[in-house]
Amino acid sequence: MDPDGDARHQQRRRRPEEEGPAVSLRPLGLADVDDFMAWASDERVMRHLKRPLCATREQAVAQIRDTGPRHRLRRHQDGNSVVGRVFEELPGLGRLEAVTDVGNARSQRALEKAGFQREGVLRSYIVRPGAGDGEARDAAVYSFLSSDPRPPLA
Repeated sequence: MDPDGDARHQQRRRRPEEEGPAVSLRPLGLADVDDFMAWASDERVMRHLKRPLCATREQAVAQIRDTGPRHRLRRHQDGNSVVGRVFEELPGLGRLEAVTDVGNARSQRALEKAGFQREGVLRSYIVRPGAGDGEARDAAVYSFLSSDPRPPLA
């Protein structure tokens, strides 16, 4: 057991929430279980992720507890350019980061269209539990800095 791991997890969970008129960033929590369930039960969303599909509310709760403070976009928000809004409304934020399966060309196009820059590849980063042979897949890392040119608002 890693005693520092628990401390790091608690430190991440204490990050302040950021809120603007149209955009808010906050850690994923149990209050989000219904939205998370809709997202995590969609095969089109989950096929490129490390997590298995959620078939029950209990599985969604378990994944939220296990995931910790990450931020997600619902499928109907994919591809929308919210980056400009995020940095305008949350001026203290310096960096947005996205990680996607290297085989998920649609997600990568959406990130690039939104102004994200590809930084590199995390080798053998994604292993989806229960996905057949458990083959490790590479992931592409993208970032958008507050100093980067803003895309047009959606």
